[in-house]
Order: sequence, then structure tokens, then C-alpha cells
Amino acid sequence: MKKNNNKSEDKENKVTFKMLWAHPFYNSLIKLGLWLIFFIVLYIFLMAAKPPKNLENNEPEEEVKTEIKVSYVDMKKNLINSELSISYDLGNYKINGLVNNNILSGTLEDNEGNLIKIKYDGENIYQVKKDEEIIINEMFTDININYLLPSKIIEIVDNPKVIGVKSADELTYSYDVDGVAISLYLNESKIYKIIVLENELTYNLEYKEVINEE
Repeated sequence: MKKNNNKSEDKENKVTFKMLWAHPFYNSLIKLGLWLIFFIVLYIFLMAAKPPKNLENNEPEEEVKTEIKVSYVDMKKNLINSELSISYDLGNYKINGLVNNNILSGTLEDNEGNLIKIKYDGENIYQVKKDEEIIINEMFTDININYLLPSKIIEIVDNPKVIGVKSADELTYSYDVDGVAISLYLNESKIYKIIVLENELTYNLEYKEVINEE
């Protein structure tokens, strides 16, 4: 009895579908529904087969570009005119101190751990002992003391004959000055590091602006 009922229901369903299919309005709805199902299945398939964005063409995910808030020209001016906390790594020497009004005052440590107080005014480098300042230029014949002040380096790269190369992200400016490689590293608002390579000696100079709170 149940089999006859099932056959009767199937027959009625087929008749109903044929009637709906024959009607133009319902025919269009059925076709639209079938196309909608097809596109949903196709979209799901394509999304499942698509590789992650950062793996397409073996390219890394694009980084967000840093927004430069201060012009490079102003960054150089600020570097020269600001009071700076400095850290210099000069091969056999390490210097820490302050640069103010183009005068460097701080401490110098050699690779043997000897520590002395120094001052550099752009012409001479002094050892400071209490109130006495003794010129000790002869102790540094193996380094170029001109690179100890930001103003000296900016003066070199600002020479009209010197041409700089800007990186794609605009965060590094590189110069070749008679075989001396000079690179200035920027963030969105300032120059924070300078590296000079001369005669196989690397001058790694890092700066932080001193903020005087009143």
C-alpha cells in the first residue's frame, strides 16, 4: 500500500514540476534559482582552490608604506640644530654622549675597556680631565674624526657635486663620495642613524633627539 502511495506522490510531483516548467513565470524562477546555485558552488570552489594572497607568484605580502611626515631637507636641518644623544660604534672605539651646538661631549671606550672623557669641537678632539682639556688628535689617526658630528656628514652629502640615491620606500638615502659610502636612515619624522664605510672601517652612528622639559 505504501509503495502505491509513494508512486502516486512521485507522479504528482512530476506532474506539478512539468506544469511549473511549462509556465513562463515559474520557468524563469526555476532557471534563475539553478543559475544562482551554480554560481554559489563555483565561487566556493574557486575560493577553496585560490592560494593565500602572500603566496601568489611567490611574492611576500605587501607592506604598508611608512608615511613621511617631515621632508628630507627639514630632517637634515633638524639633525644639525637639535641636541642629540649619540651612540657611535667606530671599530675599536665606542662613544656615548651628547651633541649640542656642534660640540660632542661624552665618553670614549676602546676595545680593551679603557674609558676616558672626551670633547670634540669639529676641529680637535680633547681628553677632559677635571677642568683641563688636552688635545689628543694623534690618538685617532686610524679613524676619520670628521664623522663624529652630524653637521660634518650633512655638509658632505649636501655638496652639489654629490648625488644621492633614494630607496624605493624613501627611508634610506645612499651616497658614494670618492669611494666613501654614506647611508642615512629615516623614519617618518627624522634621521635616526648614519652609517659610513671608509677604508673598510664602518662608522655606525645612532642619534636620539634630547627633549628638554621645562
